[in-house]
Amino acid sequence: MYSIDYEKAWEHIQFIANEAVRFAKMPAEELLKHEPKQDLMHMLPAVTDKKSPTIIGAAAGARVLDFCDLYHEYSENRDHYDRDVVVKEVKKMLIEDILLAGRDIEDDDLSAILVKLTATLDRKSLGLTHHIPCVTVHETNPHWFAIGPVRFTETAQFLADKQQAILEWENDHIEKTNAARSQSGMELLKTAADGGEISPYLRANSEFFSSFPWIASVWIDPCHSGVSRERAISTVQSAIDLLCVATRGERGRRMRIGYGAMEPTQKAWLSETHEGRLLFSHSSSMRGVAMGDGWAEVIGHNWKWFFTIGGHLLHALTTDKAPAPIWRRYLEALRWYGEAIRDDHLPSQIAKYSACMERLVITGKGNNVSRKLVFRMALLLKGTNSKYPQEELESDLVKFYDLRCEIMHGDDLPDARRLEWGGTYGDYFCANGLIGAMDLFHCLTTKNQATDVSLGVAFDRLGRKKMP
Repeated sequence: MYSIDYEKAWEHIQFIANEAVRFAKMPAEELLKHEPKQDLMHMLPAVTDKKSPTIIGAAAGARVLDFCDLYHEYSENRDHYDRDVVVKEVKKMLIEDILLAGRDIEDDDLSAILVKLTATLDRKSLGLTHHIPCVTVHETNPHWFAIGPVRFTETAQFLADKQQAILEWENDHIEKTNAARSQSGMELLKTAADGGEISPYLRANSEFFSSFPWIASVWIDPCHSGVSRERAISTVQSAIDLLCVATRGERGRRMRIGYGAMEPTQKAWLSETHEGRLLFSHSSSMRGVAMGDGWAEVIGHNWKWFFTIGGHLLHALTTDKAPAPIWRRYLEALRWYGEAIRDDHLPSQIAKYSACMERLVITGKGNNVSRKLVFRMALLLKGTNSKYPQEELESDLVKFYDLRCEIMHGDDLPDARRLEWGGTYGDYFCANGLIGAMDLFHCLTTKNQATDVSLGVAFDRLGRKKMP
């Protein structure tokens, strides 16, 4: 039998079925007068044996989602499934195997139906390589570099490498389109090579990808396409954030994937005086970060250990096997750092730097958070700069966290000078903290001590005393 809470499952199914029958029995005039009108928007889809959708109402629609969540809870492959796909298949199941079954459904029938549903969902899992446009470095020599499983290829080189595959897709698209147009007596399309126009789909993709200097490619283990895309974006963004840690400072602000908020390289402004006179202005900047000749060799040599360990961590994101707790913590802190350096609003940036540090070192219950953060961050940063005395480092960490609390809880924002200080030092603390944490977490992992409890004990040992 399929493992599930059958009592709850039956309760949801019976409610949905009863509502479907209730609405089906309503005369057309009664349906038109039904209130609330939103009930009529909640339906099960049309299937082969039933040409029109089945109205079930808002309450039953909510039960469909509850049933999907219940199914997800007991499914061994839950991490493979995209929720929208699960909802779509469950709605089909409710129509085909419950409402149109032609007989009462029993426990054994339900188990068989759920096994069938699982098999259907598993067939929709695909292993995909995702190609994601992004901005990293300005230089395009070398034409490619890799961080763990993520390969970054210069866009012109990528498009050249994929030219044959692009042509095959275009020819296949034209062939399928012409088959449909032929049946309708419409004029057939020509390929671009024969003087025709390029497909609108291909044109839109080409224009979008060509507007970015790099393409990041990563293979994701078989799962639903929506889940696969989310994992790919997370993996590529984490790879870029690792590069930001290594390059530091303002460089990271201009490195990011092509989805989400992007600062354009070309900007134009239009303003107007009180008298109605228009004022135009324009600016442009390079795409990516200038690193200089030989940047790849320098980073590859000086940061080999960092990207080797980080690369292994990125591999975990391409599968449904979750990283160990301390590495999940690391990835979340890394994401906060990436979000911070891309934030132009200093108060928000400082709050995100603080979130990065808290996620990196705060374990256990939230007592004495500020003292624990200062104590543990000072341990991670100890010895990173011989010209930065430890007492001064701890004092600045206290000052930074006080600034964060003032931003979050104070009446007025701190002045611009203090905010600028917080932005500069927050970057320093987080970047070097992530470097130190990479080393510490790796050492703990080699000793099979990769839990949050192990991390807390490690900090206590490093400090040679227990935190209150």
